[in-house]
Amino acid sequence: MYKILKLNRISIGLLSIFLFSIFALSVSLGAEETSPGQSYECVEAYGEKKCGYGCIKAYGEIKCARTKEHNCVEAYGEIKCGLHCTESYGEITCD
Repeated sequence: MYKILKLNRISIGLLSIFLFSIFALSVSLGAEETSPGQSYECVEAYGEKKCGYGCIKAYGEIKCARTKEHNCVEAYGEIKCGLHCTESYGEITCD
């Protein structure tokens, strides 16, 4: 019986290491998708197709940023894309 318990502890240990490795790999792969900088995409809506980064569909239009460093913001019935765009006090501003 001792040998069975010892074997089970080893099996559980190895299984734990294996599962942790898979979890760590999946987390690191997910981190790449959410890291700064966006991936290039093409979006279709409202009868048109636009390609770029961080595309937003709203108010019957699509807008995409031209580069990874740019972003798009949607607020107050408009969409703006550019460098460091933010919305505050009823206005969207970009650098």
